[in-house]
Amino acid sequence: MTVFFSSKKVCIYALLEPETKIVRYVGKTTREPKRRLYEHIRNLDYNTYKTNWIKSLLKDGKEPILAVLETCDYSEWIERERFWIDYYLKNGQKSLTNLTLGGDYGSIPWTVERKKSRKGIYSSLHLGVVKADAGWSAAIGLNGQRVHLGRFDSEEEAAKVFDAVSRYYFKDKAQTNFEGTESYSVETANRLSEERQLAKNKTGYRGVHENSLSVKKYNCLVYLQKNRPLSLGCYSSAKAAARVYDWYCITNNLARILNFPDDKETSLLKGSKAYETRYEEKTSKYPGVYYVSGIKRWHVNFEINGNRRHFGCYLTEEDAAKVHDYVCLEFKLDRSLHFNNIKTCEEGRVLYENRNVGRSVVTSTLRNKRTRLSQGNAYNPRKAHSEYLGVSWNKPKEKYVATIRYQAKTILLATFDSPDRCAYYYDCAALHYFGKNAKTNGIGTKPLTPTELRREVMLEQKKGDTSSYLGVCFQKGNYIASMVIDGKQKEIARFKSEIVAAKVYDAVARFYQDEPITNFDGTSCYDLETARKFCRKIYKSSRSSQYIGICFHKGSGYFIVQFRHDKKLYEIGRSKDEEKAAKVYDALIRNYYPEKQTNFDGTEKLTIEEAKNLLKIKRERTSQYTGVFRTAKGEYSASLYINGATKRIATNLTEIECAKAVDRYILEYNLDKPLNFPELTDVYLKEKL
Repeated sequence: MTVFFSSKKVCIYALLEPETKIVRYVGKTTREPKRRLYEHIRNLDYNTYKTNWIKSLLKDGKEPILAVLETCDYSEWIERERFWIDYYLKNGQKSLTNLTLGGDYGSIPWTVERKKSRKGIYSSLHLGVVKADAGWSAAIGLNGQRVHLGRFDSEEEAAKVFDAVSRYYFKDKAQTNFEGTESYSVETANRLSEERQLAKNKTGYRGVHENSLSVKKYNCLVYLQKNRPLSLGCYSSAKAAARVYDWYCITNNLARILNFPDDKETSLLKGSKAYETRYEEKTSKYPGVYYVSGIKRWHVNFEINGNRRHFGCYLTEEDAAKVHDYVCLEFKLDRSLHFNNIKTCEEGRVLYENRNVGRSVVTSTLRNKRTRLSQGNAYNPRKAHSEYLGVSWNKPKEKYVATIRYQAKTILLATFDSPDRCAYYYDCAALHYFGKNAKTNGIGTKPLTPTELRREVMLEQKKGDTSSYLGVCFQKGNYIASMVIDGKQKEIARFKSEIVAAKVYDAVARFYQDEPITNFDGTSCYDLETARKFCRKIYKSSRSSQYIGICFHKGSGYFIVQFRHDKKLYEIGRSKDEEKAAKVYDALIRNYYPEKQTNFDGTEKLTIEEAKNLLKIKRERTSQYTGVFRTAKGEYSASLYINGATKRIATNLTEIECAKAVDRYILEYNLDKPLNFPELTDVYLKEKL
């Protein structure tokens, strides 16, 4: 393999930061510099250091600056580009985004020292070595292309092969991992890699590997230039797989060592035949019986009058052979029988008629679905666990479900604990959709439209969910007390207790009705608003505070004041004293909503800002220094209150170190705050300079 040269002029350029003018990339071009800069900005598809740097500049509305370093002949550009990259690296330009040391179209990698500085991106610290799926892969760049050298067990073996190939092509300018004199071509490196892999292979053939997951034990693999294996199929014998390997290498002109180099013609004939019939290879001792590893079943499959026919899948090989004999006798085929016995043929008939039992779950499900689709309105999309038509058991809901199929759509009718009620509504819907031709269970006798059916189902389901007390129903975990007032159904309140809801209903019924029907005997009587207030008091008693607008926070141990104003909920502040928090809430209510109920009597009024300042929690002083506090974990932190916000300066330091950090921050930003150590001002200023 040779490296060609040209008589063109090459421009060596650098890409600079627009503000600091730091060199970030060195490259070469044979075009105009402006054109090359445009290509850099436009082609940002690859995830590299250079493209990510340019993307960050474009995001801020900036562009890199292109500066021409020098112009040279085409035969000199490799040496000159390497010179400039090495020059900027030696001068401390660690932010250079070049992925290589230059020359040879970016195919020669960095040195080991440069790779160590970017550890984590590369899987190996050796030149030309990367981590492969099984072992280590070696590759080298030649004429702008990445050439694969082979796969090896250890990282050092791959690095030594890279060194030898690099010395062969680049001679004195070669970059190597180890010192040595050995050198050979790419073809020799590939041959050495295959010999190492062959020594490990238990089959004794190149490109043939054992596969324990398949009935056909031997898999034929060919590794291409990009270290990606190409599977040529699985075979019963290792020799057949080796013939296929040789056939593929010969027909595609691959530089590989053949398993049978002296018998290429036989490899071409037998290999091509084995490859074409790789899916028809026998996997059973009985002709016409094959094993499908995907579904783990034996299936009967052979040709009849030139057409291949499938006769089902079965659990055992003998069952499939019995079905084979039955099919041959049934269709009067000229095929040899496996069992010359009438009893086995009768068993094969039974197996063939019930062949869905031995089929895979997917095939059986699809066949059952096609059968149900042909039944029209009797279609049931779930597995039936009911004797009624159109009724099935829903396992997640643990109820019976009634469904009907109409105009290629499945309509959900009802869900009940009893299959009889589902069957009733199924019959009503079937009579509506199909009339006299409907198939019913004989329970429902009247047709119902979808609206009527939905109303009846809702009423019946509601009866099952209501309470045993008058005027009380259960919904979503609460007992709701409601009654008809002025011709409208009004909700009184919601309770967790069924008895409390019933008693509240009785009291409201005595107020609005002349001859009330109640659940309990009693004399309490109040209107709807009083009942709702009573409900709120009961609800508050179960909460963390007895006052309106106050709640208790268990984590901090404070009572929180919450106030709703202009459709927004404000957290006013926190206090250890519950009564103080309630009085602040009352002052806010008197100022904004004087008509609302308060916790205490009074005349004091407050705005939201005044209330927040009144309930502001002052931080307890845990240190003698300004801006230093001790956390709950016993650690010290430094922070200052600046412009209405707390600025954290340092954490996880000692008390004195935090105090010094506060002093440095005050001096750096010229804040009007006292220093902890005024005598150290000169020391701080010297450190700043």
